[in-house]
Amino acid sequence: MTEKPYWEIVVLTSKDRQQQEIYKNQIAAKKLRNAILSSIEFEVYADPEEFPIGTGGSSIHCLNRLFEKYGENIFSKRILVVHAGGFSKRLPNHSIFGKIFSPVSVHGHNIRDLLDLKIEFTQRFCPFMVNGGVFFAASDDVETFTLEGLKVKDFRNFEGVVALAHPSSLEIGKNHGVYVLSLPTPGSSLAWFDDDCTEVLQKPSVSAMRSHGCTFTNNGAECVYSDSCFWITPSVAHKLLELERHFDIYKKETCIYGNFLTCLGRNKNIIKVGDSLQQAICEALKETPLRVLVLKNSNFYHLGTIKEYLDNLTKNRDMRETYNFIVQSTGFLKDVSVMCSRIKPDCYLSASVVEFSVIQMPVRGERIILSNVQLIGREAIDLPSGWLFHTIPINVQASVKYVTIAMHENDNPKQKCSNSRIVFGEVFIETLTSFDGVELWNLPLFKACETMTDSFLWTLDFIKTVSAQPENLSLYFSMAECMKRCSIQKMKHFRSLMS
Repeated sequence: MTEKPYWEIVVLTSKDRQQQEIYKNQIAAKKLRNAILSSIEFEVYADPEEFPIGTGGSSIHCLNRLFEKYGENIFSKRILVVHAGGFSKRLPNHSIFGKIFSPVSVHGHNIRDLLDLKIEFTQRFCPFMVNGGVFFAASDDVETFTLEGLKVKDFRNFEGVVALAHPSSLEIGKNHGVYVLSLPTPGSSLAWFDDDCTEVLQKPSVSAMRSHGCTFTNNGAECVYSDSCFWITPSVAHKLLELERHFDIYKKETCIYGNFLTCLGRNKNIIKVGDSLQQAICEALKETPLRVLVLKNSNFYHLGTIKEYLDNLTKNRDMRETYNFIVQSTGFLKDVSVMCSRIKPDCYLSASVVEFSVIQMPVRGERIILSNVQLIGREAIDLPSGWLFHTIPINVQASVKYVTIAMHENDNPKQKCSNSRIVFGEVFIETLTSFDGVELWNLPLFKACETMTDSFLWTLDFIKTVSAQPENLSLYFSMAECMKRCSIQKMKHFRSLMS
């Protein structure tokens, strides 16, 4: 196989056909702007809609679709699969167009997005995928690392799974996969080392991490090696396709990390307890070697929540310098990431993100996300800290109206109403009794208005006064309903005015 420094195929997953079309249209627009390499073939595969299948089922579905189109050729190609399906409930300003297309402001470029960064940093592993393979990555994270000294020849004869690991706090380890290595603290001066893995723990407790011997001290702090991306060689892709042919993989939701990687490791004494599907996965992968590539000086940045988005785009100096992010600090803006927006000079914002917005009135605030917002007027407004505001054009009967949804960085969109109350913006609001058991994501809290400015001001007043949920719900919509009713063309037109 000839050495190629780039991906040959990039696959995005989507939650349904509607999201699939949105992704395809954005890729087509990037091609028209010559914003992506013409040599890369792009595919977008929608998950089967009968059942939720998770990243595990979605991964195998991608392999099957690739095999249907490319045949045996896929086993010699370098393929990047990005799991990009889902509503992005914890960062709803990217629910419609997808987190993978989140904009980032980079020196020397027009606005780029996370897909550009994802392709850029993952393709550094292409030379080590000597015989081809499939590289799996999430849509809402980026990494910084060095591969200096890593040799292509060390991977030439390897067949199995190669997983990347990063030094992380125990708090991060509790919410990710953690690798148990035979040599957790090597003495090598290199910025990386690789090791056979003893076991893979999924979201372990602190006591489990310690009892398995996977903790170590790094600069005085107790750490573990947590997971992120990984790639599989052609032989493993064959095994997963065989699993799909002999087992109905799509009738249960599975996780590519929790249900697949946990089947790997050298510890033969581990008994994997699970249902028949879990047992079938472990049986299919039982002879598969797992090699962990530990990137000692790496950093893993997640961008999937309001807090993470604000912190990493405005405060994180390491990430800013690595990717050349632009953060504005002028007389009226301090550590503000501005992307495709127009802001009057009498606004005073700090540690905030403004994307696809027109701010033509005096606005003051700290730790704010303003997305797809239009504010026109003379009266100054103060924005409470920690909030995301996102204005959505929605179809209401035969007309288009505007709803500005809002979410606080500490809100949980999956939290359910109980006893006619729910926490919204760190305080309780009263809800109708009929909504007990309904998630915040599905509560009709936000009023539809005639203009973008009116909808924003209504929502701002609502969260400041913390009023009860209205009795007449005919003009009020939930975040979920706004996503369904969104006028994609109207939103694209508004954004095009900012380009």
